[in-house]
Amino acid sequence: MITLGGPRADELEKALSLVPQAMWETLDLSGASSVADRLAGVELVLIAGSGIDTATAEEIALKHKESTFLWSEAIGVKLALQGHPPVTAPLWRG
Repeated sequence: MITLGGPRADELEKALSLVPQAMWETLDLSGASSVADRLAGVELVLIAGSGIDTATAEEIALKHKESTFLWSEAIGVKLALQGHPPVTAPLWRG
């Protein structure tokens, strides 16, 4: 067991005790399964993020690669809006 110290130790312990329930509630949300259903059969996934969301986009792309063994990439929103050649090239070829 880890003992926490400091003037706000009790506050931190209380907050940490809420984490397991929050994780279960998050896993129970239907959003994750609906996203998974929409991605079924998709071979290329492009995750766009900017600013503080850049790290989240990179982590989502990494987790997708690790769990599906398919190509996934995180890029900036500006590049995504302008058209990323490796993603849009198949559309150009017909």
